[in-house]
Amino acid sequence: MVRPPAARQALLDAVRAELVESASSTDLSTLVSRAGVSTGAVYHHFGSKVGLLAAVYGAFFDGSERAVTAAGQSAGTWTARMHDRIRAMVEYYFTDPLGPVVLARSTEHSAITELEAAYLARAAAGVAANLRAPDAVLPPDLDLDLTAAYLVGGLRRALAQQLAHTPRPTVEATTAALWRLTTATLSQP
Repeated sequence: MVRPPAARQALLDAVRAELVESASSTDLSTLVSRAGVSTGAVYHHFGSKVGLLAAVYGAFFDGSERAVTAAGQSAGTWTARMHDRIRAMVEYYFTDPLGPVVLARSTEHSAITELEAAYLARAAAGVAANLRAPDAVLPPDLDLDLTAAYLVGGLRRALAQQLAHTPRPTVEATTAALWRLTTATLSQP
């Protein structure tokens, strides 16, 4: 039996593996068996199975946000920063085995839906901030908050489509395709 604090990580690893292998979180007994812990460990560390799932999804969203934010810190032009952010998003979702699962399925748990909604709101705010950069040249009548929300939603849906495609396109090809759509949306050359 795995002991704390290793039990917490064992549970997180078990859920990630189950989600990647079966695109579902299965039942609690399967998860605790896979993690080598007692059912009580779930309640001790996460409060419930939904709390455990929320911790896994939350860590995924946090990792994505860190990767995209770091990429957007470059000293280049706002278009270079936007391109770098898109590439970082593509690379993160293509590299993390949980990426296709997160984009391909909806959850029946409101706590995870709320986590994702907050993540998407932060992503849209980051895009809007980049669009408001002093060097950004955009049509003056463009609603930047609406445009940012549109871009985030569209990029995620297009990324889900690319991840489901067989054979999967490369990070470079997907980034180029998404960048082309983004520049067309923003009326940029």
